[in-house]
Amino acid sequence: MNIKIGYYLLLIASWIGYAHGQPMPSELWPVRNTSEGFDLGLNWEANTLLKPYNLRSVTGIDSYRTASLWIERDCRQFGKQWHNLQAPRFMIWPGFISQWKQGEAEIEGSDFRAVTLFSMLEFRNWYANIYVRASNSDDAFSNFTPHSRQISRAGMHAGEIDQALLGYINSWVQLSFGRGRQIWGPNLSNNLILSSSSASYDHLSLRLYYKRWSFSYFHGFLEAIKDSQGRQQTRFITGRALQYRPCRHGFIVVGETSVYYGENRSMDWGFMNPLIPHIENEQNQRENIINENQSNAIWFAAMDFLFPYQLRFSGSIVFDEFQLDRTDRNQGRPDAMAYQVRLAKSWMGTESALTLFGRYDAVGTYTYRHEKPFTCFASRELPLAMPQGSDFFQWTSGIRWIFPCRIRFKSEYSYRETGENNLNDLMYIPYTEFISVPFPSGHTIASKKLCFHVLWAFRSNFDIAAGYAAQWIKTGHQESNNHSLYLRMDIHLPIIILL
Repeated sequence: MNIKIGYYLLLIASWIGYAHGQPMPSELWPVRNTSEGFDLGLNWEANTLLKPYNLRSVTGIDSYRTASLWIERDCRQFGKQWHNLQAPRFMIWPGFISQWKQGEAEIEGSDFRAVTLFSMLEFRNWYANIYVRASNSDDAFSNFTPHSRQISRAGMHAGEIDQALLGYINSWVQLSFGRGRQIWGPNLSNNLILSSSSASYDHLSLRLYYKRWSFSYFHGFLEAIKDSQGRQQTRFITGRALQYRPCRHGFIVVGETSVYYGENRSMDWGFMNPLIPHIENEQNQRENIINENQSNAIWFAAMDFLFPYQLRFSGSIVFDEFQLDRTDRNQGRPDAMAYQVRLAKSWMGTESALTLFGRYDAVGTYTYRHEKPFTCFASRELPLAMPQGSDFFQWTSGIRWIFPCRIRFKSEYSYRETGENNLNDLMYIPYTEFISVPFPSGHTIASKKLCFHVLWAFRSNFDIAAGYAAQWIKTGHQESNNHSLYLRMDIHLPIIILL
């Protein structure tokens, strides 16, 4: 009898409400508009430190509230079209992106053409989505990791399924399985914990909601790669985080992420329990490989607050290694940590908005790396966190101006110093000794960059952008100046179908 009652309750729950939990790819304009709007306080109630942003977040919970800025109005109009339909409902979202670039200064993407296809299906509390990208260049996007082929189709020789998820969601739980990425932290692509600039991976994700609390857990497969001796090393990732909302306009989160590997190692059941931390499995030898030290964890805390007068303050701190014992410190063993602080001040007009922002990032010399080579926080040759890697610090300041004529202007200046032990240069290479060194380490590279970017959203699904970047690089006594010009066109045509 009890089993029957539980079955009927589950069946009733699946028929109540609609699913709003589909993760949206970062390249689509609703995600871009939503993340920029948080600086202005727009739709702040949908913000979270445990992303990716889902469909409900980017379209606005209250779709009937008056929106004056076009970045918010476009999202709400799209949300009305989608949510007013009865389930089951289906959307196919083809897109075309073309970017022309000349010069060597750093910008996202190269000279490329790409086609994309995002589709999603909702049926009551169940959902499914898939996101496919193909391009004539294997570095078209910052998180693009295909294996290029010699042959091409319509000029495209690099492609991958970036996202493919099946899920269930209701008011207190969300469960999904498939390919995608977790994005943990205040930002999208510049998080110290997990960023959208990482490669996607297949994983199982669980998220629980209760009043002001939410708990997230995931466990996934990163990659299988061969070591220097030709042995196959299988790499996995797991993470758990607890988020608390102390006030309407604030978030605090703490948690950990772990990477473990081994020769032909299977998924470790010791990491499957969402409530047991990494250190307990490691110290009490509950892993399926004993005394091999083939796992590594980072612990983190992050916050994001919006104060009166559109003043936003966010920050993160990561502990990869922290020496609690005085003996270790006396032996010269350093801490391996990372810090991030961001401050943004905005002014809102009737149809325009201005934002000034500044950010400081510092990632330690040994952070995200390990004495065991394949426990570094990277996958498919991309960092899981900051795209700049490790062993660096960077100051960033800028201005973003949203004009009423569907125009957005952004200017940014950054100064970065990078050491010779950067994760991007030494991926899957262990450090031989763990001692204090100057930060950044060794021979450093100093880089200054100034960039300008103008976007005209001719329609919500059709925008044209132009930009210029100037970069000055100093390595020892050598200096170089690089410049880049680029033009970009994005066309996305969502087609909503009622099944």
